Amino acid sequence: MSPTSIFPLYGCQRQANFYLDMILSVGEGHCVSHCLLRGEVKAQIPCTPHSLNTLALNLNSTEHRVSH
Repeated sequence: MSPTSIFPLYGCQRQANFYLDMILSVGEGHCVSHCLLRGEVKAQIPCTPHSLNTLALNLNSTEHRVSH
């Protein structure tokens, strides 16, 4: 097995979740990365912590869907 895409993300990514047509990823670095399935980084949303270990989706909220 080999990866279909390698995303240009900083450091080690600790968790990733599929959401809609994206992969949401967190790890080293102070952002939540929104990656497209074709291998592009759509957005990197800044966060206060310098490193994130977990990512959770809150599908019950329309305003706050992702928490870290």
